[in-house]
Amino acid sequence: MSVQVDMSTGADWRELAVCRSIGPEPFDTPDNMSSSALKAHYDRARVFCESCPVQYECLASALNEEEGVPRDERQGVRGGFGPRARYNQGPFLLERVVASR
Repeated sequence: MSVQVDMSTGADWRELAVCRSIGPEPFDTPDNMSSSALKAHYDRARVFCESCPVQYECLASALNEEEGVPRDERQGVRGGFGPRARYNQGPFLLERVVASR
């Protein structure tokens, strides 16, 4: 399923992303981390995503790029959600982002 990303502003949504000023580390999936430590790591990243003006576009982009990709090959937090949530809930997450605004 392909998701449409609104680019009516004319700008690349990545230019407006909060994570641009932070760097990729908080959003990556670190190696050799326990599941509870990984959840805490992702929770810290989600705080940035929740305040990001392009959270929807980021999540839509992730879902488009990951279409057909197995869950264990997805990495990091994108659009406020980890790989498991993106795999299991996909486009329903977009509705959650819209509802939270």
